[in-house]
Amino acid sequence: MAVASDNFNRADENPLSGGGNWVQMGTHVQIKLVTNQVTGASVAYCLQRWTTSTWASDQSSEMTMTNSPGDGVGCAVRCSASAVDLYSGQGWTAASQIKKWVTDLDTNLAQNTTAWGNTDVIKVDVTGTTITIFRNGVSDLSTTDTALTAGTPGIQIFGTTNTADTWSAVDVPVSVGDVGSYVFTG
Repeated sequence: MAVASDNFNRADENPLSGGGNWVQMGTHVQIKLVTNQVTGASVAYCLQRWTTSTWASDQSSEMTMTNSPGDGVGCAVRCSASAVDLYSGQGWTAASQIKKWVTDLDTNLAQNTTAWGNTDVIKVDVTGTTITIFRNGVSDLSTTDTALTAGTPGIQIFGTTNTADTWSAVDVPVSVGDVGSYVFTG
């Protein structure tokens, strides 16, 4: 089972590296670490993926929002090492959204009107063909897609004012009884 985490409690990094654990996706603007939180390095979609471990195709990625006033903070799953292919789930003040990125082009797969705020925990889970966003542990939005079947977890932030903290990822499924046995440290 693959397990990864980053609490971002270290010196600032631009771009986010974490000792080489994080890498840029394609030519997208990178994410940076400022005062123990991650944010975008530009007003654009900023995407990075975790590089270590071998990941099962079923996986989840989660992070705590610390300031999400605009187009949001999100987690990614099934991020490709060779192209900008991934599923992302993001939340912001007006909605939740699940996107599919294929060859650096994003498609909106599902959206609702859930309003997200500071301290909300966003989790994106992919199991088989089902992609689900959880808000504070409760399922918020779900859809299905068959395009992407493998990759690693990652993060997605839009813009320079949205921030997040304490990211973790794990292969799924993990039964509810197993969750308490994993301690995520950065």
